[in-house]
Amino acid sequence: MIAPALVIVALAAAAAQAGTTTAPPESPWTLREQLQIPAMTANHVVGGLGFGVALQKGPLALDAEAQVLPVVICDSSCGPAYAAGVGVSAMPGRGREVTPRFALLVQYFTHPGLHQSFPAISPRAGVRWLSGNSGVSLDAVLSFAAPDNFETGGFAHNKVLSWAMPGLVMGIWF
Repeated sequence: MIAPALVIVALAAAAAQAGTTTAPPESPWTLREQLQIPAMTANHVVGGLGFGVALQKGPLALDAEAQVLPVVICDSSCGPAYAAGVGVSAMPGRGREVTPRFALLVQYFTHPGLHQSFPAISPRAGVRWLSGNSGVSLDAVLSFAAPDNFETGGFAHNKVLSWAMPGLVMGIWF
């Protein structure tokens, strides 16, 4: 009587073992590149071009970027401005095609024509739509710097806000 029960238990265990499959190991890091089209209202920057990379593992990523921001309507000096930054981002709900994206970057802005440069902290919130290995994103940015950078004559002088530089960054990911 014990022998048939032992055979049934052994067969059930073997069937359960055969039914389970092991998931492939998750790749440790994913590198994604981004072509950026930034737009800021500070000193009337209305376009630009940038490049970014995100080294991502799960919902978190380390981000780096560089941008050229042509100042098209100037208060005292025209010419391009430049920005670069590093930071971290998170994308909760990463398994979906459209995901929210939150980032915090430390950026450095410089405008050679005005002989000005300053660091800023830039929180961001937006969405990213990925389809396979490519996608698009749109982030709202608010860059904070020392108050004297927002006074009249400063590169960050702004006609909308007097304490921060708002902006939008559209990204094309590949």
